[in-house]
Amino acid sequence: MEQILGIIYHSIGGFSSASFYVPYNGVRKWSWGTYWIVLGFVAWMIMPTIGGLITSPALWEILSTSSFSAKTWTYIYGFLWGFGGLLAGLGLRYLGLALGQSICLGVSAIVGTIIPAVMQGKIGLLFTTASGAVILTGFIICIAGVACCGYAGILKDRMLSDADKKASVKEFSAFKGFIMALMGGVLSACMAFAITAGVPIARQAALMGTDAVFVNIPIFVLALAGGFT
Repeated sequence: MEQILGIIYHSIGGFSSASFYVPYNGVRKWSWGTYWIVLGFVAWMIMPTIGGLITSPALWEILSTSSFSAKTWTYIYGFLWGFGGLLAGLGLRYLGLALGQSICLGVSAIVGTIIPAVMQGKIGLLFTTASGAVILTGFIICIAGVACCGYAGILKDRMLSDADKKASVKEFSAFKGFIMALMGGVLSACMAFAITAGVPIARQAALMGTDAVFVNIPIFVLALAGGFT
């Protein structure tokens, strides 16, 4: 049952992650920076705190009594993730929503899958277990997807006139967009590193009575605060 819930929650999260930028198309009088700071404050400060207090009533005690090293690295990785989100936003600005988001999420999935496995000494499991084979297959599909999206961007840059490019994406720039989306994807994967670094926080949450499904929520509260910074 937990596996099914995990798939459902992950699907909802994936849909939300892929579509969060859509409302910006309807915000005409705000600059990109203004939209981003408002989005960040609500999404990374207010909502995680509310969720943390609902799922872990002892949230502040959990954070105050957890390992200082775990909290520090969780915050630092969260900060890098937030910087990656900023670069990803610029990638969307220069490439458009579909192309920019595809590249950024694909790169993030690739880096976020491999590096934590290396950090935990579990990289070999990707090649020796059935579950690892499934993950590795998804990894290869992500690489192929990023390559296809990159090629599509190159074709778009070559085929469209400057006027056509500006009609679809006002500040379209394939080179700038690819650089920003790639860097944003790499740094956005730091959320996976934050979760790995925050394992002691999750253990502390479990000791203080947080349900096993929600023990990572205190990690997100701290990591997302770092991201907003």
